[in-house]
Amino acid sequence: MLKNQQQEDCLDILELETPLPYRISWVIDHMVRLEPRCFEAYLKDLLAKKNRMDFPGYERNLSFILSQSIIPDTIESEVLELAFFWISDPNTKVAVKAHALYTCENFCKKYPELKEEFREILLNEMPRNSVGFTSRAKRILKRL
Repeated sequence: MLKNQQQEDCLDILELETPLPYRISWVIDHMVRLEPRCFEAYLKDLLAKKNRMDFPGYERNLSFILSQSIIPDTIESEVLELAFFWISDPNTKVAVKAHALYTCENFCKKYPELKEEFREILLNEMPRNSVGFTSRAKRILKRL
């Protein structure tokens, strides 16, 4: 896969003028699909860039990367809070919500005490969201 410098170069390209950030974001997404943990060392950097990125695909790609990664202890609370926000925010795109569901499910495996809160959020959000969201939420509820 990539060497560390190449991954850092990808992150630097995210800061350039469009359309390069769109394209590198797509590349990062596909790299994570091939090697799910290849950007774990850069999760903190990716989170820090979240508010500076002005294209909609960034949240989708970030949410996917978070759903596929082992989250370092130092940023767990930030990631969990962001995932809960994405799930509950009516303006969040469906794909971002779907990845956030898996991120929260992964946290529930590590921290079983979160299951009840997550279950309540799912039950509360299911009537307000798409059929796809509801279907995925039901599958997750069965696994909890």
